[in-house]
Amino acid sequence: MPIDSIRSGFSVRYRGSPVDEDWAIKGMEENASTQFNMIGYSYGSLLAAQTAHFYAHNGHIVDNVVLVGSPIDGDFLSDLKKQKNIRNIILKDLKEYGDPLFAGMSQFRLVVSGIKLARQMQKTQETGEGFGHFYYATATREGSRRRRDLARFIYRQGLR
Repeated sequence: MPIDSIRSGFSVRYRGSPVDEDWAIKGMEENASTQFNMIGYSYGSLLAAQTAHFYAHNGHIVDNVVLVGSPIDGDFLSDLKKQKNIRNIILKDLKEYGDPLFAGMSQFRLVVSGIKLARQMQKTQETGEGFGHFYYATATREGSRRRRDLARFIYRQGLR
């Protein structure tokens, strides 16, 4: 996890090369479907954004991009919103749960949030309850309820 955090903080949260084949999904061309959605939480949201950017730039329609608890850079987020081949971007920041990360945050705020994130992770691990950025990250009955609520939110935003 520390390596993912460093990578996300210094490279993945910014727009990558739209022709970088690293973002291609193996087998997608042979198994194309009628709908293409990218969904990610935290570091996964950055991977989802990069992958959606790659495919949209290369002529594919991306129906929905869902970014949950995403520390994506503001310029990259703006570029995604301007991309004509991305039909819908759904953002779910977790500020109401005390998450210091949010879409569009600066590099400085991301670095400063590290201590708070570490405390939230430790508290989540110690108690088994999700706190702050880790609100959805527990395998408890409460965590399941929270994820169902998140699914309902995403549905109301247009994901089908």
